[in-house]
Parts: sequence; structure tokens; C-alpha cells
Amino acid sequence: MISVWIEKKPGADPRVIIPSPVFGPRSDLLAAALATLDIPTRILIEPDELLFGLVAKNLYILTINIAGLRVGGNVSEL
Repeated sequence: MISVWIEKKPGADPRVIIPSPVFGPRSDLLAAALATLDIPTRILIEPDELLFGLVAKNLYILTINIAGLRVGGNVSEL
């Protein structure tokens, strides 16, 4: 399982926000595949770490969306 932390816009290369946390029995294989695309990962040991990462990502998305509605602009400008 993975919580991918990239921003991808049509016609643009992916922009990494933070290394994406990866968890599970094949996490090393997934991390190696993403490394070929220059997408960094961080292999997790405990399932609770992934849950924390998913909550953090949702909080990040909510924050940038609410801030964007309030002041406008994009993530880079915020």
C-alpha cells in the first residue's frame, strides 16, 4: 500500500511533495519501481505508520483546498 505524495498536472512532470510512504510485503518492489520514475519513497515498518500518513495527506489536501478557496492561487503560491 502507498500514499503517493506527488502533484501531477496535465502536460507537466510530476512534482514530489514528500517521499511517498510505502507499506506491505512487496513494499521494496513498489519502491524500486517508483525509483525508476524518480519518485522517492519511504518504506514503513508498522501499519499504523501508513494510517498516520493517510491522515496527514488528507489534512494537507483539505488545508490547501480551503486556503486556495480563501486566498486563491496554487500550492506553490500558498
